[in-house]
Amino acid sequence: MTIAIAWLRRKKATVELVVASDSRLRSRGALDQAQKLFRLDRGDCCLAFCGDAQVAYPLFIQVATTLNNFIKTRTRAEDITRLSGLVGQVLNNLIGSWDITVKEKAAELAGTRILLAGWS
Repeated sequence: MTIAIAWLRRKKATVELVVASDSRLRSRGALDQAQKLFRLDRGDCCLAFCGDAQVAYPLFIQVATTLNNFIKTRTRAEDITRLSGLVGQVLNNLIGSWDITVKEKAAELAGTRILLAGWS
C-alpha cells in the first residue's frame, strides 16, 4: 500500500500545512527509503504521489522544469491557487504525448495519484 496525504494542522493561533508520504517505491520490485514528496523550487508548494514511480517521476520532472522556466511560476508571482490549472495542463500534455494506446495508458495510470499541495 502507498500513501500521500496533506492536511492543515491547527494549534492555537498557528495553522500549518503538513504533507507526508510513505517511502516505498514499486516498479520492478520494492525500493524502500525513496522519495515520493518533492518540494518545488518556488518554496510554497510540493508534489507528492502514490503509485508507480516509473510513471510519476518523469511527470514530476516535467512539471518542475516547466514551473522553473517561467519567472512568475518560479518566484510565486503566480499564486498557488492559479498554479493547479497549469500543472494539470503540463501533466495532461505529457500523458497525451505518450506513445502507447489509450487502453495501455489507462492501465499504466490506474494506480497512480498525484497531489499538488501548497500555501497561498
